[in-house]
Amino acid sequence: MAGNKDNTVGNDAPYELKAGIADSELIIFDGLGHGLFEEDKNFYNKVLDCCEATLGET
Repeated sequence: MAGNKDNTVGNDAPYELKAGIADSELIIFDGLGHGLFEEDKNFYNKVLDCCEATLGET
């Protein structure tokens, strides 16, 4: 998970990590930077939604 406005490590870093981790997925959050959880009050809900959509509701 990464924001597309990351001024700390840059926007290429998440794609480089994904390329180096087999079977990984990358989720980009539009308009967020390096501190995703600090920048969006609903970040954790979005993470849970992604998990539920991927793994099924628990």
